[in-house]
Amino acid sequence: MKSIVRQITHHQSKAWLLALAGGLLASAVSAQTQPAASPDPFVRPSAQTSFPIDTDSLVANLKPGSPAALVAARANKRWEHMVKHDFKAVHGFFTPYNKTITTQEAYVKEMGKGNAWLGAEVVSVSCKPQLCNATIRIDVASPMPGKFGDKITTHVDEEWVLVDGEWWFSRR
Repeated sequence: MKSIVRQITHHQSKAWLLALAGGLLASAVSAQTQPAASPDPFVRPSAQTSFPIDTDSLVANLKPGSPAALVAARANKRWEHMVKHDFKAVHGFFTPYNKTITTQEAYVKEMGKGNAWLGAEVVSVSCKPQLCNATIRIDVASPMPGKFGDKITTHVDEEWVLVDGEWWFSRR
């Protein structure tokens, strides 16, 4: 075994580690993906998720004008821009403070071409005075569609803060 390990060049070891990491990630994520016939209402039957998406299941249960309803609407709009790779518009949702430390041009450059997001939807919002946490379900194109399905579904938590009467995405 030691002689085999010694024979692997630096380039080969990097390629092997990347392949191993990709396989581990795909295996871990495949446990999270669900078949198209899933009874889970948040799992779409197709990887062709597009905006506008129906968020009535969450928004209908929120009191109109409540902080949670306002944050859900803004978070869904922000993710609509993320999916479209419109990072100039996404930057517009940053807190005033975040905008001072990351310019629009710097953010667009940082994001590059973005990810292979297929869709996103706010699935829950919890609020305290001047602070809300939103959980977003994100569908991403699978890096190995034939083996692990067409999409990978994951969730992210976002923090939204109230500044001067408006809810803003806080980039931590």
